[in-house]
Amino acid sequence: MSNAAVRETIEKLGAAFSVDPGKARVKSSATARFAGGLRCEVSGPRGERSASDMPPGVGGQGSAPNPGWQLRAAMASCAATVIAMRAAKLGIPLTTLEVTVESESDQRFMLGIDPAVASGFAGWRTSVKIAGDAPAQVTTDGHDAYPRAIRETLGDGVFHRTSRYKNNRMEQDHRGIKQRSYPMRGFGSFASAARFCACFEELRQYFRAITRSDERVSPAERRRLFQERWGAVMAELAAA
Repeated sequence: MSNAAVRETIEKLGAAFSVDPGKARVKSSATARFAGGLRCEVSGPRGERSASDMPPGVGGQGSAPNPGWQLRAAMASCAATVIAMRAAKLGIPLTTLEVTVESESDQRFMLGIDPAVASGFAGWRTSVKIAGDAPAQVTTDGHDAYPRAIRETLGDGVFHRTSRYKNNRMEQDHRGIKQRSYPMRGFGSFASAARFCACFEELRQYFRAITRSDERVSPAERRRLFQERWGAVMAELAAA
């Protein structure tokens, strides 16, 4: 399914949830049944099937991935799926998306060797490697800090063009942020500015009806898209 198709599906679902928030609440389950040795057969309410087993070193047959690995796999794939959905929603094509989940545990608790050893995992780490399509060129007003920032952020293949005239459009694009920062007399710190700009830009792109420079969207369609997406945002805030 293409990014556009994923986005359309998400928006339709969000619109339905905004009308009836109760539909957004789901309850599901997974049932593991002992199948001999250390193997378990897992099933779900919609016909899902899976299995787990332990490696021979701890008494299993190694016929299926062990439960700990499946837990890490579920967390990694869940995070990757949510990121991919958000990218599709914002119209961002991803070229790389890799989520790695690591855990730490003391296996003595599993073998019952030392009751002082806490059960479960001692720590979790999640790392994300993500990249999207970089622009062919970036236009700025020639500030000395831009070349290095563009090179380190977007790579050496992006052409840096300096033009005050062509940069006016970029400056106008910042007006929305400036209108909100003036009443606050600035952001106070880089951390608060980063938080605000990230959220502001995400919402602005989400509400943007035009995704290409040559695209034509009628006022009626813009109104419909805005109302639909506004309902989706309100539903998410209500569920948070």
